Amino acid sequence: MQIKTTLSALAASLALLSTGAQASIISFDSLEQSGTSFTSLSSYTEDGFQITSTSNNFASAQQGNTGWYFGSASLFNNSSGATTTLAKVSGGTFALNSIDLAPASKFWGLGATISFVGQLSGGGTVNQSFTVDDGYFFQTFTFSGFSNLNSVSWVQASPYHQFDNLVMDAAEVPEPSTALLLGLALTGLGLARRKVSAK
Repeated sequence: MQIKTTLSALAASLALLSTGAQASIISFDSLEQSGTSFTSLSSYTEDGFQITSTSNNFASAQQGNTGWYFGSASLFNNSSGATTTLAKVSGGTFALNSIDLAPASKFWGLGATISFVGQLSGGGTVNQSFTVDDGYFFQTFTFSGFSNLNSVSWVQASPYHQFDNLVMDAAEVPEPSTALLLGLALTGLGLARRKVSAK
């Protein structure tokens, strides 16, 4: 009876490791404020994720700034050519599912093409580009293959863009050694159970 209970507990633990996904959304709601200017910051942290820049120079348009504010608090890298990087504060892995993008302002125009580069946990990269050309509002773009990531980076280039509502699967992928040990334990307990049943 004890073996059966232990086997069930180990199976449940393995299931939790493989399905413990938890969605996170970075919405920048904390930056929402009235006014016609900008909120400046060097980096941004929300829901266990941090967004940094090689220039340490981000900004968010305030609600009354009609040339830059498109209905929601968002963030833009305030330095041309600077790289924005998204990563978990804990350093764990994650999946990037989607992002909302808009032109940086009505003054810079449409047509920004943003190329995202994901650093994969096991080595190598995954790449995807989106073009913002439909109008002065946020469009949702969906990523493909951006899972088991250590980080995602992209460059602020003319005609410039701002971003909002980054949707991530924040679950860490279990270390292969952890999954292997649990698998071996389950196999061992299964064999022990068969041996006890045969007596």
